Amino acid sequence: MSPASAAAPVGRLEALLSLDTRALAALRVGLALVLLVDVLHRLPVLGTFVTDGGVLPRALLLELNPSVHLFPHLWGGSLAWAVGLHLVLLGAGLALLLGWRTRAATALCWLLLSSLHARNPLILAGGDSVLRVFLFWGCFLPLGARLSLDARGRPRPPDRLFTPATAVLLLQLALIYLDTAGSKLHPAWTTEGTALAMALSLDRLATPLGVAALAWPGLLRLGSLATVPLEALAGLLPFLPWRTRSVRNGLVATMWAFHLGIALTMRVGLFSWSCMAAWLALLSPRGEHPGDPEWRPAPWSGPAAALAFLAVLLGLVHANRPAATPFLAPLQAGLRTAGLSQNWVMFSPRPPEWDHWFVVEQHLGDGRSLDLFTGAPPSEAEPELVSAHYPHERWRQLLGDLGARLDKPVGARLGEAVATWACGEPPDGEARVEAVVLRVHRQRVEWPEGVVETEVIEAPRLPCP
Repeated sequence: MSPASAAAPVGRLEALLSLDTRALAALRVGLALVLLVDVLHRLPVLGTFVTDGGVLPRALLLELNPSVHLFPHLWGGSLAWAVGLHLVLLGAGLALLLGWRTRAATALCWLLLSSLHARNPLILAGGDSVLRVFLFWGCFLPLGARLSLDARGRPRPPDRLFTPATAVLLLQLALIYLDTAGSKLHPAWTTEGTALAMALSLDRLATPLGVAALAWPGLLRLGSLATVPLEALAGLLPFLPWRTRSVRNGLVATMWAFHLGIALTMRVGLFSWSCMAAWLALLSPRGEHPGDPEWRPAPWSGPAAALAFLAVLLGLVHANRPAATPFLAPLQAGLRTAGLSQNWVMFSPRPPEWDHWFVVEQHLGDGRSLDLFTGAPPSEAEPELVSAHYPHERWRQLLGDLGARLDKPVGARLGEAVATWACGEPPDGEARVEAVVLRVHRQRVEWPEGVVETEVIEAPRLPCP
């Protein structure tokens, strides 16, 4: 075999595992915008969710997960400390958006976002994980090489870049969709086609458009049956060795439409927007210049670094499956501590059966009882739109998690912490809160029957100090 023929497969492999530096600039902007929107959206509820006076004091968090004490958000419990770190994260996000000292800004964004997530994991969802993980891999990529303040006055870099980090970024994106597709091999997705209707029947998730979509069962069945093949193809097609540029650009457009549809019909937090930002990395614009100078490999692009990247990715794949790879236990523990463990099993193997909504009932000193979220007397009737019932998206996530386990020991402890916080939140600033009762209304939903079973779980009444 001639050296040229031997090098050809290697060249094709590098081409498949390379990314466009202009797409990396788009990835940088997309991640920064999602981060900045999230940071600003969280600002009004920092005191509620990330201080010792909020719903999850540090003492309780460290009791549940001692390893998180290493993160900056655990070094102080005051509102001033939380706001200070939040402003630093906001500044780092702006630097990332503009491409100023990009690598340092990316690393700082990842560190502080991981710290913020570790401070209260109960309010997180899949989109938070996507954003955090892609910021981590961005630390090893030249996100500021194009369309950035860092790029001013520097020679224009080549359009295509291949390093171990580009390969792992592609594998990371593929992992998300292959993992979730493999976990959905249930008749609701594969043969019956009822999964989307079941998901949109959950009032805590459905938007008004999602509720309206239930009037089109045929369309929902088609969407259900198409989801697993689409997710599997999303994980495989980026590595197609034919017409790679066109396939990737078409895939970006398809997955943007897919995630936009999710965002319009279901309240899933940052998930759709984080995924749409991640897909920007696969853009393959035309106009490459074959005569560009070669990209000088960075120190982390050698064989040893490649093996290290792949070892980390292997740990990420199995971070939530310790029994499957016991020899990776030390690596898995480190990944969990760093906030890099992953679990991409949304609506798997089928959407959940149980829906619920919460009532946080405050008993006031003047004899009134009020619902903390509505300011009205508590009602046993289901809210008109449960997904819009709570004052903030993070409340919906917290109570969604708590509602599934309020009757379990850990859930009872967390419920007590929420009730204690509610004691210090008088509805009108005058009447004293004397006691708080948490009550979750649960209902089992089947499609197309609707609600087939209901139950109410009430935590013990908590007298306020």
